[in-house]
Amino acid sequence: MKSIFIEKNENCTRIALKLNNELEKLFIQEKSLKPKVGQIYLGIVESIVSGNECAYIDIGFEKKCYMHLKDSRKDNLKKGDYLLVEILKEELLDKGAKVTNNISIQGVYCVITTFNDRINFSKSIEDKLKKKEFLTNIKKPEDVGIIVRTRGFDADFDCINREIKTLYDIYMKIKKRLHIC
Repeated sequence: MKSIFIEKNENCTRIALKLNNELEKLFIQEKSLKPKVGQIYLGIVESIVSGNECAYIDIGFEKKCYMHLKDSRKDNLKKGDYLLVEILKEELLDKGAKVTNNISIQGVYCVITTFNDRINFSKSIEDKLKKKEFLTNIKKPEDVGIIVRTRGFDADFDCINREIKTLYDIYMKIKKRLHIC
């Protein structure tokens, strides 16, 4: 028998799914007034400080985020530009969160990244023949890169290609929701 338990308070929602009185899944969602690592936002460049080579970006929180210009995919970044950014490091004391516009969406077998449009491999994958096989069999969208994770090394290509499609669909939904397609 399946059971669902929901607990909600002002700071947190917890949902537990039980099957035959054994915990099957647990979901926890905390309310936060601060950006968290891995979250993706549409930001606007507020200022660029060439002295410390940073752009300060407003993503709708009290503190502006910062992004090192050397980490930016966009060379001619200027005040007022809209950027899709991912949180790399959370706020600390009076310093805002560190962000990048190199977005990555992780799966079990691979990661989609906007850093480049190539197929890359986890450092632990060294088999050159297997890498060649991946390059031939992976179906990669043109506008993103793929990183094959260690767990992907033993997965079959159909499974990896399904995951790539799912991750790419997530990426496109984020862009569409933020009106940047």
